[in-house]
Parts: sequence; structure tokens; C-alpha cells
Amino acid sequence: MTTEIKIIRFEIGGFKWRIKTVTYWSNPTPVTYPVEYAVPPVDDDGDDYVDCLVYDEDGYLQEYNLPVKIKCVPSCGKRALWRCEAKVGIVVIRKYSEPAHMGQWKETFSFDRTQTTRVFNGSYISEEPEDDDEFHVELTLQITKTSRIIDLSIPENEFIREPSDALRITVDGNNLYLSKWFLSHHSQFFLAMFEDDFMEKRTGSYVLREIDFTEFLRFLAILHGKRRYVDESFQSQLTMADMYQCDYVFQKCLQYSDRSKADYYRTLFPAGQEEKAVHVYTIPMTRPFFKHVVEVGGFKWLFRSPGIGEAGVKMRVWCKKSDMKNTMLWNCAVKGKFEVKSLNNNSDGQDKRHKIFSRIWNMYSYGSFSLKYGEVQSFDFAKYARNTVHFSLEILESFVIDLSSPTNELIGDPSDAVCLAVEKEMLYLSKYVVKPFDPLSYFREMFKTEQDYYKLDVGLDEFLLFIAVLHDKNVPIHSYVAKKLNKLTTMFGCSFDYWFAQQRLKGCW
Repeated sequence: MTTEIKIIRFEIGGFKWRIKTVTYWSNPTPVTYPVEYAVPPVDDDGDDYVDCLVYDEDGYLQEYNLPVKIKCVPSCGKRALWRCEAKVGIVVIRKYSEPAHMGQWKETFSFDRTQTTRVFNGSYISEEPEDDDEFHVELTLQITKTSRIIDLSIPENEFIREPSDALRITVDGNNLYLSKWFLSHHSQFFLAMFEDDFMEKRTGSYVLREIDFTEFLRFLAILHGKRRYVDESFQSQLTMADMYQCDYVFQKCLQYSDRSKADYYRTLFPAGQEEKAVHVYTIPMTRPFFKHVVEVGGFKWLFRSPGIGEAGVKMRVWCKKSDMKNTMLWNCAVKGKFEVKSLNNNSDGQDKRHKIFSRIWNMYSYGSFSLKYGEVQSFDFAKYARNTVHFSLEILESFVIDLSSPTNELIGDPSDAVCLAVEKEMLYLSKYVVKPFDPLSYFREMFKTEQDYYKLDVGLDEFLLFIAVLHDKNVPIHSYVAKKLNKLTTMFGCSFDYWFAQQRLKGCW
């Protein structure tokens, strides 16, 4: 048996990529050594290969798989917070055969998930080739969406308010530059560390011992709002949040735990649905037109069908905050499922339901920044008699921030709050957030004179979106809003926000 290992390295989109495939040329001679020795050796990254060879009890090759291993890291190195989504396709090409399309899929990489392995059926290429046969694996990779790469190894990263705010923390041999003000504000542990007269205080460098580097990056990502929601690693984050006395991360982890999740959803969903943590109901489609309204998780959901046409039934879904105000920033990411079922009678006269259509949608993000704009999603169903629509909804993440409150969560320090008048609304924001992205000194000049409030001649919806992007909130950006947003970035001289809007536009609806 001959083993051939192919390794490809390249750099695109600010990321370094490494792709490895393993192919085998097998013959009918049975192996005489134990099966466990038939797997390839340890990878040079320190990881074992996937066991791609399966033998029968007589030692003959029974099954062959083709592994494809993809690794992605930012060009700046591992001491960064980042996320990258890519579309990958693989085709196997041989000289005397038609190309075999092995598959196409989407993959997500991040600072704590830098590599993945996919295994495909390799029977197409497992036979011994002819002398002049040619064989190769053609792989296409397209980056579909990326977050900003926050390089924590440099003291000028975006977490730092000003040069005097930067301090160096060493974790597992890795030097990171973080904000002294931010850590002190959210953690009593770090506040005490920075105030006490430690030896490190004189050097501006602190060492955190016996801490896993990746786990600490996860902790920072949650604390700085760079993680959409806590995942299955919450137990280690819960321990770290308790150790550092960080209530924000602690509460985020508790929301993910099974017990707190059940308690949380018990207040949102009808009795009997606590374990599923979803809202389930049925809409009978007995009339050409119908409308159904339900309130879930503080959001009002409207399901409406304009009727049955030649293409079938078209259902539209709206979501808005139950107590909507013009000054609210909000977003709601959900996982839902639609099913259309047809009701017929058995020979014994009993009802029998047949599922005729099903669609699942994950992490669909609704968002609105005033009463003017709303999100709509449409679903088309085949036309059948006596249909019913079964719908289930699970809220995975949501946030609501009312900027009319001077104590809203975007303001870290009450003394830092400033009031801005936009259209007819009064908004309270933080000077700290506005100033760092201010190369043309627009806001700095404005704040030189003390006033009860400052008036901005801009649209409310666009300005709210501008603030949401500055705070890196997970909000949808449509093309018609992004164009207005770009005008604001030009007006305020905020090139950072313009770039970020362009990145969001790549994945807008």
C-alpha cells in the first residue's frame, strides 16, 4: 500500500491557510499486521490522522475514506481575537474518469477553533492507478465573512483607551496588552491587583499563572462582547469568572447552564415547554388569509399569509419589541422550524397527518432601530388541501438597549455620559466610545463647550445603527441603511466604521 500526503499552504484575507489530504493506493493483498498499525503516523501538528482505512476480519480493505484537514490562523499570530467563515468545495480528478464532486460546505474558524477535518468516501480513488494515470484533489476556498482581527500582542489594539491605559499581562508565556480601566471596571480581582503595591506594578507587567491561554482568550471575548453567546465551554469560563470576580461573564455562563436556561425559559414559554425551551403552536390554514400574533421573550411575532396563489402559500414573519421605543437598539437571534402538514382520513375514519414540507432556520437575526424599519422573512409552501402550519421558535440570543436612559449599558462611567438630540429624541451615550474613532475631531470640537445636550442634524435610524456598529453589537445591516451609514462616517471622519460597514455589507440580506 502506498500513502501520498499533499500539503498546501497559502495566505488570503489576512489569514494563513494550511490544507492537508491523505490518499492511499491499495491492492487486494490482505494486511498481516494488526489493524491499528494501518493508520498513518502522527501529524506534524501533533494531531492524529483520522483512521481512514477499515479492514474486514480477514484483513482485506473494506472501506476507504479521504480526509481533508483545513487549518486557519491570522497572519498576525495566535495572540488575537478573530472569526472567519469560509465556503469550501472539493473535487477529485483522475485522467481516465469523470471528476468526482466530493462535497461543498461552510466552515467557521475562530481563535479557539483553528482547524477542522472532513472525511469523504474515497472508494473513487482507492484502486491502484494505471501507469500513466493522473490524479489530483482540487479544492476551492472562498472567505464569506470575517470579523475584525484584534491583535492583543500590540499595545495599540482597540481595547486600549489611551497609551497610559495599556498594561501587559502574561498568560502561559504569551504577552497580551489589555485595558487597565476596563478590567478594573468589570473585575474586583484585577482592581485589587492593580491597586496593591505588587512588584509587577512598577514594571507595568503582570503574570497570570496556571491559566490556559485559549480559555483566557474566551474569557476576554465574552467580557468584551466579541462572543455572540457562551458555548459548551461555559464550565471553564464559569470557574474563571468566579476566580476573577467578574459578574458579567458569570451571568453569561449561568444563562447557558441547563438549570438556569430552564428557569429562564419557564418565564417566557407556556407550561409544558420548559424542557424544550421553545414555543410551539399550530396555525390552521382554513382560510385564504390568516394572521397570528404571539409574544415570546419580550418580542411580538406576527405571522401572516396574504392568501393562496398559484405558487402556494406565502407566509411572512415580523418581529418587534413588545414595548418598542424609537430610542431602542435591539436584536433577536432565533432558531426556528416550519412544518406544513396535510390532514387526511384513514379508512377507519381517523385523522392522519402527513408532513409535506419542513424548513429549519438557525440564528436568523431580526433587528430594528425604530418603528420605521422592520425585518421580514418569507416562506413559500406547496399548495395542499386542509393544511396546518406547525411552528417552533427558540431564542438563542437577544439584547435591548434603551438609549433614552442615562444609565444604559453602553455607558461605563456615569460621569462620561453625554446627551445628544437626534430628531425629536434625546440619546445618552459615552464620550469614551465616540472619541477614539474621531480622526477629524468632529465630536471633540463639539464637546469643548459645556451644554445640557448637543444637537445632531442626522437621521435617527442611521445614527442608532452607527452607534451599534461602534459598540460592535450584532446587528443586521441592509444595503439601503448602509449607504446612509457611510454618509455619517464621512461626516464624522470615522474611517473605521466605514470599513466595518463594508465588511458587514458582504453578508447583508
